[in-house]
Amino acid sequence: MINSINHTPAEDPQRRRGRRLTLRFSAAQMAVTVAVALTALLATNGMAAQAVILGGVIVTTGQLIFGWVMFAPGIAPVGRLYRSLWWAEGLKWAWLIAAVAMTFKMSALPPLGVLIGLLSAQIGFGLGLRWFREEG
Repeated sequence: MINSINHTPAEDPQRRRGRRLTLRFSAAQMAVTVAVALTALLATNGMAAQAVILGGVIVTTGQLIFGWVMFAPGIAPVGRLYRSLWWAEGLKWAWLIAAVAMTFKMSALPPLGVLIGLLSAQIGFGLGLRWFREEG
């Protein structure tokens, strides 16, 4: 039976593996975001580059929230994993909506730069799907 495995949640190898994968995807997202921000810095000004970085940080933080909550149960019954998935997705979207709304309302950064940062982080996630594909 799956529940009879003698791992505490902190030692669960599936939990550690999932969180490592989350960190890898977050690193890929920020790598692409930084590359786009450097391009924006060279092409325009520092404000545009800051906006791109902020957009990328918003998406990457959402990815970290999702990964940490999603993989928290480790090896668990399917009902618990299903609830974890929904909680992770809900918290990620709540973060994204709140962060983007606050950014547009309270920031002097150019909105287009923030949107480009959001998009660049999503492209980083897509590249991560190719880079971190596991064989087998």
